[in-house]
Amino acid sequence: MIKTVGIFQYPKNIFFHHGKEEMLYDSSDSFQEIVIKSIDDLLPFTTTDISYSYRGQSNSEWRLKTTFERFLEERKVTIDKFRIEEKILKKYKSEASIFSYQLGYDPLSQDALDSLADIQHHGGPTRLLDFTSSFNVALFFATFNNFKTNSAVYCLRQMILNEANFDIRKVIMRQPSEPGVLESLPPSKDENKLLYFHVPKRKNERLQRQDGHFICSGSARHSFEESLSYTFGLPIIFKKQASPNINDVILRSTLIKVVIPKELSGEVQRFLKRSSITASTLFPDYHGAIQSLYEIETDRI
Repeated sequence: MIKTVGIFQYPKNIFFHHGKEEMLYDSSDSFQEIVIKSIDDLLPFTTTDISYSYRGQSNSEWRLKTTFERFLEERKVTIDKFRIEEKILKKYKSEASIFSYQLGYDPLSQDALDSLADIQHHGGPTRLLDFTSSFNVALFFATFNNFKTNSAVYCLRQMILNEANFDIRKVIMRQPSEPGVLESLPPSKDENKLLYFHVPKRKNERLQRQDGHFICSGSARHSFEESLSYTFGLPIIFKKQASPNINDVILRSTLIKVVIPKELSGEVQRFLKRSSITASTLFPDYHGAIQSLYEIETDRI
């Protein structure tokens, strides 16, 4: 299949890396799971120049699930999810406006996604999932003070997400084109079901230090994983590899689940400390100072 972007044409599964034409990904290998065996297995993720969004989770069995999804599940909500989000936003704006002088801005002046980012920052229920552009930061959140369970870092390929969201029909509609061109193109995807990046207009210090951003479904009616599957046209089934070529996996995958065995947590945390990724640097406040007490090494004097 040939896609047209502006004056360029390219096969859908081709991209350019360092000026060299590469296969983009094989749909059968698009979602990969690897289990690291040593710190050395992590190094390719810390040095790659391919842009990924990373999310650390302290239990490798947990799904990619938002606080809003858990909020609905715990209450066994059956009414329209979109209406529930509207209620949350309405209550947020009525309550938060009282604290405008403390916040330094008027919450009523924000759009819906920036309001949701505020809610997410303070622990409220939203359809946003926190991601970071730093693998090491995600690794910290996966392993910090975690010695009981295997953890995981999810790596979502930014370029492929952008490619999946690109709508050539909208481009052609804005410029002159030959008769029949628009009709020959595949239909646009449902924007409510797609995944999107969101970087708040107003970044707090925590978000800046953590190199953070959000990824979310286009509508509260769809879960994160529903939108993930719809965006890439694939079921969320990870292909597990016993002895993967990690550099090759990084180059050719859409979504990678990196599992960190609990036995390696201490070594990983010492590795991060040497890279200045600590509770104090990621949380520049009293909370970070208290959390840093967990970083005292108890296995050595």
